[in-house]
Amino acid sequence: MISYASALKLISKHCKPQTQTEVVKLAKAAGRTLAEDICADRDYPPFNRATMDGFAVVSPQVRAETPFSVKYTLYPGQELPDDLLIDKSKDCIQIMTGAAVPAPFDAVIRIEDSRPFDSDQKVMFKETTIHKGQNIAKRGEDCHKGKSVILKNTEVTYAAVGALASLGQSDLKVYRLPRVAIISTGSELVAKNKAPKTFQIRDANSEILSQFLNQYGIQPAYRFLVGDEENALFEKMKIALECDIVLLSGAVSAGKKDFVPEVLKSLGAKKIFHKVAVKPGKPVLFGMKGNTAIFALPGNPMSCQIGAKVFVEPYLRKFLRLLPNLHFQLPVKTALNKNNELTHFFPAKIKNVHGETLVEPLKLNTSGDFISTTTSHGYGIHPAEQKNIAEGQRVDFFLWHNR
Repeated sequence: MISYASALKLISKHCKPQTQTEVVKLAKAAGRTLAEDICADRDYPPFNRATMDGFAVVSPQVRAETPFSVKYTLYPGQELPDDLLIDKSKDCIQIMTGAAVPAPFDAVIRIEDSRPFDSDQKVMFKETTIHKGQNIAKRGEDCHKGKSVILKNTEVTYAAVGALASLGQSDLKVYRLPRVAIISTGSELVAKNKAPKTFQIRDANSEILSQFLNQYGIQPAYRFLVGDEENALFEKMKIALECDIVLLSGAVSAGKKDFVPEVLKSLGAKKIFHKVAVKPGKPVLFGMKGNTAIFALPGNPMSCQIGAKVFVEPYLRKFLRLLPNLHFQLPVKTALNKNNELTHFFPAKIKNVHGETLVEPLKLNTSGDFISTTTSHGYGIHPAEQKNIAEGQRVDFFLWHNR
């Protein structure tokens, strides 16, 4: 049995980042990883842009309480008429946020710093210090044409989609998603839409794993439900090994019908590790067959859910060239104690108590207790070497959902 830290190192060591690419539409690109740099197609802003509603003036000409004639009102997307005559010393134009500031104007005075004079066609300014470039975003100050704006290996986030649209990107070169197979094992399992007999249970793990993959836009290539039959598992595994990643649940511990380790061996898969000093999820197995990664997770739903997050996700994110998951260090609301040297993963809620964000551990009866996780926001980590965590001490906390 190896430590949690050692397991993560081995998983990372055996993961080769994806090299295959495909082109997708921007509307389908959220969550994907760019496979090329995105460059600016023109200067941004592409013109001197007003950042306030107000009046465009020639800055050296402005004097406090001196009336200026309002020659025109300029809105975003408009240009001044070619035949409009401007006297720099006594004329201005009203301008709206986002409109292009035309020459010879070089500053914008906020509408709040002005007042009408004599009529709507004249205005006076309260400000006495007007400087060139005031309330103007200068052309190219964000980036210049040809500059790399969004780099290769960047995740297309909700925020990035807006930038990509502004850059005129409609088709994006991204890394191909992995093909993933899911195999749930156990003769006690029936499909979720079937009525179980007295000693049967519904298959929850394939749903857990499918939804986990769905966060990354991955639809399983195969979903198999296999009883405790070695030959049947062998046949389904042969098919599943065509994929980039195989996710199994159940039949991985030490029971008489826990056939997964032997079936993988008979199919030529290399066992990288089997059993990790964690709770829940200790029997987890990680193996490779060529470039196919195999994760065999315990059958209890909580163990399966935790296993997907703590073991599969680091591999998946590296494969997709994404940064490791963000996590938080937050104080625990109640003390935690354990009497072993295992790394514990505990479901928890985030609570706001008197303005402080705390992690509230939830009671977990067994690793088969799927009810406890339904009200949790994520899980905390109780390190192996630390028997006791005092109230208020900080722990690493991960959200179930990253996106």
